[in-house]
Amino acid sequence: MIDEPAMLPVYKAIAGKLPLLIHMGDPKRDSSSPVRLAHVLDKFPDLVIIAAHFGGYMMWEDSRKYLVGRNIFMDTSSSLAYLDPETAVKMIRSPAQTSSCLVRITPCGGKGMN
Repeated sequence: MIDEPAMLPVYKAIAGKLPLLIHMGDPKRDSSSPVRLAHVLDKFPDLVIIAAHFGGYMMWEDSRKYLVGRNIFMDTSSSLAYLDPETAVKMIRSPAQTSSCLVRITPCGGKGMN
């Protein structure tokens, strides 16, 4: 889990020095939920995070609730084909969103292109 105590020394060591891409969200597991990332960001505000899949694959409402407005980057891969366009636009254009969204387009199967 991304907020387990064993990970805290890693976050401390790289905070403000090295960006970290985290594979976010899975409705079948709670290991990388938006809530867990919010806990990490509360402890390490200088951590440079790239949160994959708009901050939580298939957990976009939680991503909006806990991550939009935080100082993170959001990757849009494997999200836009599954996320309704209105929600995607709201997340990107949120007045509270302080960091850019990263767009990564790569064909990798599944529903449409990313």
